[in-house]
Parts: sequence; C-alpha cells; structure tokens
Amino acid sequence: MLLAIQIGGATQYPFSLSGRGHGVALFSKSNNALVFARRPGKFGIVFDPRTGNVRSRILAPLGLHFCGHGVFSDDGRTLYTTENEYASGKGRIGVWDAANNFSRVETLFSHGIGPHELCLSYDGKYLVIANGGIRTHPSTGREKLNIATMEPSLAIINRITGSLLTKFTLKNARQQKLSIRHVVVGMNGMFCAVMQDQAPDGQNMPLVAFCRSNEPHLFLGAAPRHIQMRMRGYTGSVALDCGGVFAGITAPRGNLVTFWDLRTGSYISHTNFSDVCGISSTHTEGEFVMTSGIHGAATFNVPTGKKNPLPSGFISGRSWYNHLLTARAFV
Repeated sequence: MLLAIQIGGATQYPFSLSGRGHGVALFSKSNNALVFARRPGKFGIVFDPRTGNVRSRILAPLGLHFCGHGVFSDDGRTLYTTENEYASGKGRIGVWDAANNFSRVETLFSHGIGPHELCLSYDGKYLVIANGGIRTHPSTGREKLNIATMEPSLAIINRITGSLLTKFTLKNARQQKLSIRHVVVGMNGMFCAVMQDQAPDGQNMPLVAFCRSNEPHLFLGAAPRHIQMRMRGYTGSVALDCGGVFAGITAPRGNLVTFWDLRTGSYISHTNFSDVCGISSTHTEGEFVMTSGIHGAATFNVPTGKKNPLPSGFISGRSWYNHLLTARAFV
C-alpha cells in the first residue's frame, strides 16, 4: 500500500498496490508520480500525488525487471528506471516518455551490475547510478549470486546518449564487499553514497562514501566507532536537507539515523529511532522527516538536535517501509 501524509497529519490517502512497493519518483510541476515494485518486481504505477488517483501503469520489458527506483529529467518529460537484464546479469536504465503516456523509448547501460537508486546530477545533464554490484535472477528471488566477485560502483552517464562520463569505485578488495545502494547529489558537486556490507566479518566497515567529480575513488566517511558498530553493516536510505548541506542516513538494523556535513564528508550527530528506514527533507533547512517500520514518524532538526513525533493516529498507527519522498508545493 502507498500512503501519503502531511507533517501536520491533516491530509493523507492510501491506495493498494498489486505487490510490494519500494521507491517513488516525483515531478511536481506535471503532478506525476510513480511508485515502483520492490526488486525483482515488474510494475510501476503512475498516480496523481495530490489525490492518489491512479493514472496508468508501466511494465518492465521482457527479460528485465525493475530495481525499485526511478527519477524524472529536470523538465519532467523523461522517466529513467533502474533495471536488471537477468539473462546477462548486466544493469540497465529504462527510458520512458512521460509526455506520451510513459511509452518505452530505449534502454541504456548502467555500466555496472545491480543498479538500485539513481538521481540527476545537479545540472540535470547526467544520471548518477548506484550500481550495487550484486547479480540476482528472478528464478532465485533475492538470492545474491556473485558475492565473491561483486563490483559495486557509482557511474555517471550522459542521460541522453548513455555514454559513461566517469565511474567511481572502492579502493580495495574488502571495500568492494560494500554494495552501493543509495545516492544523493549536493549542489557543491559532492556525491554521498550509502552501502550495505556483504561480508560481515566483524570489521564494522564504514558505510558512507563521498566523492567529487574530479576524484577517481570514493572515500569512506568515518563515524565514531560505537556508532559505526551500531549501524550493523546496513544502511536503508539517504536524503539531503532542503538546504543541501546535511545528509541523513538511516540504519534500521541499528535503530538510528546518522547525520553528515556534505561539504566536508564529516560525521555530525545521530538520533535513535526504532527500525527507522525512510527519510526525506522537510521545508526547513537542517530538518528531516523519518519513518519507522514498527510504527510512526518523526522530524529531527540537525542544528538543534530536537526530535518530534508526528501527530495523528493515521501516522502513528502504521508501519512504514523503506523509502519516503517529500512532495513540494504543486503548481
């Protein structure tokens, strides 16, 4: 089920999905939004984010399945989706014409295996793709088939031609067991990617990586050791505040959210929240809204350190899944 809320709890709507959903893509100027099936699902549902009315559906082409995320171009005319071509194991990016009832236009390479989240570069010319590096196949569900040889990467491609601009990797064999799952792009040219450790060997590896477009490798951001240990090798989601300064990163297995300075890649603080996974910005600089898989939601202000639960029984009485997206004012 897809659920929409206001921070004040006044307006909300639910609608049922044909299977388990995952991420949401939104282009507010056209009042178009899509919710995608959880990997390895095949459906995407187009809906009006103001009302929840379903407008149409898209299906992954034969031999492909969605990987849970998508993003609109900056003019809203094109939708891009992360996909897996499961016969070859190669990552693909689906291109859809949003102005023509979301008809399929073409398929680009993700330049990696297991693409998950993607986003636009700050100038809107490129796609930034988190290639998790893990091969899967629908016949084996969500089983990971290549952990010994996985190759996570962050690829930046021209969104029109699909040509590879650059590809960021991790520096050594141990770091390459960190599956890059989610990514955000700051206005200062810094990328923040968050990861899930596929080799839980007690090393408590850093799970947050940063890079700039003029650097060849991702560099790992270090939290205090006790915080890094609490993250338990797993991040759920990453978001930027509306000012583009702070990154909030959820760790549902550790029941906490960490906050980072995107300008420097440095750890700032954390807050405790049971089974927290969804996170997005509010309209206040330095503030985030977070959702729990157990129940409820809360806001957290990084500069003040103040956390407030969101009101209403609609919010507190529900269990929230992986991702959360803030809808700005519609025009």
